[in-house]
Amino acid sequence: FFFLTILALYFVHVVALFPKYKVVIESRLPADSPYFLRLRCQSKDSDLGYHDLKVNETFSWEFRTNFSHSTLFFCHFYWDTKDAIFDVFDEKKLYHQCSRTNDGNLCTWLVKADGFYMAFQRYGIIVTVKMADWKQKTL
Repeated sequence: FFFLTILALYFVHVVALFPKYKVVIESRLPADSPYFLRLRCQSKDSDLGYHDLKVNETFSWEFRTNFSHSTLFFCHFYWDTKDAIFDVFDEKKLYHQCSRTNDGNLCTWLVKADGFYMAFQRYGIIVTVKMADWKQKTL
C-alpha cells in the first residue's frame, strides 16, 4: 500500500511539473480561395511533417512540456504567394495565451487571409489576438 501511495504521489507531481498542451491550427482562409494552407511544424526533437488544410480544417498535436521548461514548436505556413514562419508554442512566452481545459491546456491558432491569430478563453469570453502577418514569398 505504501508503494502505491508513493507511486500515485509521483504521478501527480509529474503531471503538475510537466503540464499537457494541445496546439490546434485552424484554416480560416476565405471559402473561395483556390489554394489550400500548407504547413510544417517542428520542435528541436520532433518534425510533425507537412500538412495541407482546406478551409475550416484543423491540424493538432499534444505534448507535455520538458524538464527545463523550454518547450518550443515553430511552424512554416504557405498560402498562395505568401508564407510565414514563427513560434506557435514557446513555453516561456506564449503559454499564457492558451486556454485551460479539464484535459490540460489548449492553444488555438486561427489562420486568416490577413494574418495569424491566437484564440483563448478568459473569464468565459473568447478573445482573439493577432500575433503575426503573412509575408510575400521571395523568389
